[in-house]
Amino acid sequence: MGLIDVLIICLAAILLFMWGIPKVLSSYIRSKETVINPLDLNTKLTKGEEAVLLDIRRKKDFNNFLGHIVQAINVPLDELAEMLEKESPMFDGLKEVPVIVIDQSDSLKGLKAAKLLRANGFTNVLLLDGGLIAWIKSKLPTTKLEVRK
Repeated sequence: MGLIDVLIICLAAILLFMWGIPKVLSSYIRSKETVINPLDLNTKLTKGEEAVLLDIRRKKDFNNFLGHIVQAINVPLDELAEMLEKESPMFDGLKEVPVIVIDQSDSLKGLKAAKLLRANGFTNVLLLDGGLIAWIKSKLPTTKLEVRK
């Protein structure tokens, strides 16, 4: 087997790995977690149903070129545990309300946030299936905070 053959096999393996991991991760999330797809979430919000949209992306990502869902509040994952531990008043009265965890896409961060919320008594936690990317692909609205100069 020549060097070219080895390189082609390595390249094929890398491409398969890059294509396969997101598919496996997405399947795992769907099998282990309760998810809501963007269109169903949009319908619920349009009907005025109560829900907390918890965007766990970093602060700089919350208002980047993608923006965020209008009603979303930003609590980065690295701050969520601390806020829950300190029993932040932000979460008062919300343990029974549906909490929709939003990340950039399907990720382990979303799973971690859902687990943290459940461990702290939240009973109705959902993951936005496909995250903000799926929301945007569904042609649903986002917004950005205006930055004054």
